[in-house]
Amino acid sequence: MFRARRTRLSLALGVLVLSTACRQRAPTNEIVVSAAISLRPVLLEIGRRFPSTSGRVHFNFGASGFLSTQIANGAPTSLFLSADPRWVDRLARRGLIDQRVDRFVSGDLVLVVPRRHAERWAAVRGESIPRRLQHLTEPSVRRIAIGNPTSVPLGARSREALEHYHLFGRLRGKLIFAEHAAQVLDYVRRGEVDAALIYRTDFAASRQALTLVATIPRAAHKGVRYVAAVIAQRGDRTLAMRFLALLLSAECEPIWRRHGFRVGSSRTRDPLPGANWWCDAMAIDGLGCRSSRR
Repeated sequence: MFRARRTRLSLALGVLVLSTACRQRAPTNEIVVSAAISLRPVLLEIGRRFPSTSGRVHFNFGASGFLSTQIANGAPTSLFLSADPRWVDRLARRGLIDQRVDRFVSGDLVLVVPRRHAERWAAVRGESIPRRLQHLTEPSVRRIAIGNPTSVPLGARSREALEHYHLFGRLRGKLIFAEHAAQVLDYVRRGEVDAALIYRTDFAASRQALTLVATIPRAAHKGVRYVAAVIAQRGDRTLAMRFLALLLSAECEPIWRRHGFRVGSSRTRDPLPGANWWCDAMAIDGLGCRSSRR
């Protein structure tokens, strides 16, 4: 049985906790980092490298759209890491973004099936990507998990890919919409669905339970692009930028790559004229920090 009720309860509790926190003044040596749940494993690892003398970092994971709503409603988030630029753009239109880094890491969208179905799909792996995806229309494939396209970046990219191959309408009756990327992964890992569209990074962490059927070409969707944004006047701004500098540092590149992310050239936007906040200006010792402005 799908665990949607438990998910809704968890999300409701998240709103309650953050709403309560909003009424309290955040300590200047602590920040809350709200991040797409697909970043959880890598951020927990990188977080352990952040010097304790710099301050404390608390993580709040969830669907990017849900997190964006929390921030818009006053949640005490200092740094937002979104799996879709539109949720940062939404906050920027409200004047809530101090600084942002576009596409600091990126990823891939993949089609996977439970390991027990590997033999059934083995014969199609030599076919073209469109033909492999066409097999999703077969009667043997009854349920396909994707993220909710309206609020989950994974779902938006999945819908774009299925529409690119003229399959979204044909598969509509089979689609199970999940509330975040981790729920999609959970459904397919448990075998509660016959196939799923997930991030390659999630597949990399679940290889023993899943079989990769296809990597969706980047031309078929808008791309899996993560955006970082420092939220205006929320918590310790300097601490938020120090942690962001660590995420973008040369020291952490191998960690991102090991978790399946692509680390490319980032683009920064400075809404505040003259703001010089990049890692080489933060005087962070020992982090191997480098500036993408050079």
